[in-house]
Amino acid sequence: MKYIKPVGILLLLIVAGAVVYIFKHTSPIIEIVNPEPIATSTEVATTTATTTVLGTESTPEANLKLQASILAKAFIKKDYETVIKYTHPTIVTGLGGKEKALENLKKGMASADMTFTVIDLEKPSAIINTGTELQSVIVENLEMKIPTGTLKGKSALIAISMDKGKNWFFIDRSGAEDLKAFQTMLPTLSSKLVLPAKVEPTFVQN
Repeated sequence: MKYIKPVGILLLLIVAGAVVYIFKHTSPIIEIVNPEPIATSTEVATTTATTTVLGTESTPEANLKLQASILAKAFIKKDYETVIKYTHPTIVTGLGGKEKALENLKKGMASADMTFTVIDLEKPSAIINTGTELQSVIVENLEMKIPTGTLKGKSALIAISMDKGKNWFFIDRSGAEDLKAFQTMLPTLSSKLVLPAKVEPTFVQN
């Protein structure tokens, strides 16, 4: 039996637009194509100045670890409002705005009949300073319960801060082989970031 590759804890984004696949073990559950143009990081940077920080520490790396952890815990708790708060603003805009993105995420997760039971975050990669942004990558180790069993897999989060490490926003690498897919919609994304090799998920039947 074939299984679709896990998309990680957020949304699978294809460069042509904001196309969302929510993981299920046999087929994609939801596909949403947004016809509106996707904003660039520069265009959304001004919105981050007034973003409410849900967790802060003393250094950019500490903030990154803390906020990534908050995001992971929010997904396990099905606190999708918090998930959207930590999703990169360009992605949220591409999905039709906060309310629409939240609505689609809730519907997709409910339709998938899937629950994340483990989201274990590895140590972030060295933070890259592009001059206007701080960027990093965090590997995720995932376990997901579905009606027929348990799926285990790996994904990675691209983390971006537009205010010197105070607020971090995240994009899941999903099925992307490299950074090129993301650099089309996020041209400020550094080519120095390294995405880990993709690993096929394992499935343990009930």
